[in-house]
Amino acid sequence: MEKIILVDIDGTVNSYPKCFLDWVKHDSGVDYLTIEEMKKQVGITSYQHIKYKYRMSGIKRELPVYPSSTIVLKSFKDSGWQVWFYTTRPKIKKVMVDTRFWLNKHFSYNQLFFVDDKKRFLNTHVSTISLLIDDDPEIIEYVNNGYGCTGMLVNDADSWQNVLQKIFDKKCGVVQHGNEMSKLWIT
Repeated sequence: MEKIILVDIDGTVNSYPKCFLDWVKHDSGVDYLTIEEMKKQVGITSYQHIKYKYRMSGIKRELPVYPSSTIVLKSFKDSGWQVWFYTTRPKIKKVMVDTRFWLNKHFSYNQLFFVDDKKRFLNTHVSTISLLIDDDPEIIEYVNNGYGCTGMLVNDADSWQNVLQKIFDKKCGVVQHGNEMSKLWIT
């Protein structure tokens, strides 16, 4: 039976919430340090309008990806694993289309699930999953407590290198010059 790796999207393979806060700064000129700060200053209704505008803007098609995540997930795919993504992004047609476009641009994968509740999804699928990668410590703790699935916390580009080293005993990295990625490597 093929092994399955389940991977969260936002905050795991991209820099959310930073990418959202950067978009807000570009769109409105207001620089928030955190989503909580934004919610406190503008109120929940305005925050929801801003978030909807962000989702409808098409920016999710162009979000940068952690380069090390592409290396690591390619290593899993090349080793015969199935790569599944899951996300709590809303089931709005534009968001779903943009998400698939972005994933297809950066990754080779087998499945994409839009879920309302990660724990409920995991309760249904955890017996088929060998490895879970997520940026939410609560989700990682949840699966690591007796579900037979290994959960690994990944919330930045460097964390991906730890996954590759732990699972395949390999290392990866990115050579960067300014804003340009010049070479991805794996040893």
